[in-house]
Amino acid sequence: MAEPYEIKMPQLSDTMTEGVVVTWEKQVGDKIKRGDIVATVETDKAVMDVEVFRDGYLSGPIAAIDSTVAVGRAIGYIVESASEVTTDAAAPRRRRPTSGASRGKTGGVDQAADLESVPVVAPTPHRSAPSTTSPCRSCPTP
Repeated sequence: MAEPYEIKMPQLSDTMTEGVVVTWEKQVGDKIKRGDIVATVETDKAVMDVEVFRDGYLSGPIAAIDSTVAVGRAIGYIVESASEVTTDAAAPRRRRPTSGASRGKTGGVDQAADLESVPVVAPTPHRSAPSTTSPCRSCPTP
């Protein structure tokens, strides 16, 4: 059994911090291919499609329609086979390292799982220094 792949709420604009699930275009258990549109989400500016980047089967739990989900959080899962599809309320289980050799230098922490669960943070806007030049001659003075 391979690891379930999280379909995450994408950051579709620089100012987006969360999105609302508008529709699910696929149902739990449907076979999906890379490039398929599985859902539509409403951002702070528009309604956009959510495209997947893996082949597999859509598995639950999936975010409810009209639910608000933070950017980077799972809205659904992709599993390799139809037998792995679940509709349970709990997320599909991840395999844990079973030997010290597979743990590497992280002391038992699964680095791949840690990277997948890190929320996406929007960059902080750069503040420019105050202008030291005088206004142009055609501009009215304050």
